[in-house]
Amino acid sequence: MEYILHILILIGIYTILSDSLNLLAGYTGILSVAHAAFYGVGAHIAALMALRLNSPFLLNIFLAVIGAAVIGGIVGFPSLRIKDDYFVIATFAFQIITFSILINLVTKAFETIKEINQNFQTTILIVEQKVKEVLKIADFIYGLRMGKIVFSDTPKEIQQEDNLKKIFLL
Repeated sequence: MEYILHILILIGIYTILSDSLNLLAGYTGILSVAHAAFYGVGAHIAALMALRLNSPFLLNIFLAVIGAAVIGGIVGFPSLRIKDDYFVIATFAFQIITFSILINLVTKAFETIKEINQNFQTTILIVEQKVKEVLKIADFIYGLRMGKIVFSDTPKEIQQEDNLKKIFLL
């Protein structure tokens, strides 16, 4: 049942994204390559508010929309004077800048985790990506699937298991 709910949530998210892209490109004829960046900014705001402030879901969504709209205004206002290919290039630049910032935040997070591990000799880490980085800093790894432990071992042992190598693309 959890799997079906997850699929339904993804269908809802992608329906909203496709409708908004259709509104922008289909009805106005403006091609923006930064669509994913605005989605990422809004998702990031909602996730951080839920995790750090423990705020209600609807407030998170509302403020995520406002935050993405503000960023959209900051990017869009200077772009009002440019048209066609130049607009696509400007939105592509924003997409690349947003991607670079988020990648650097992830890299900084791993550096912080290394420092915590060295100073306090303990770390709890939940990761879906950057498995190679985790293997470098972890002493022991638990693999979860839908909240249940499906494997647990040291990084060295995990790197030697063929089926886990395929899963994590090691």
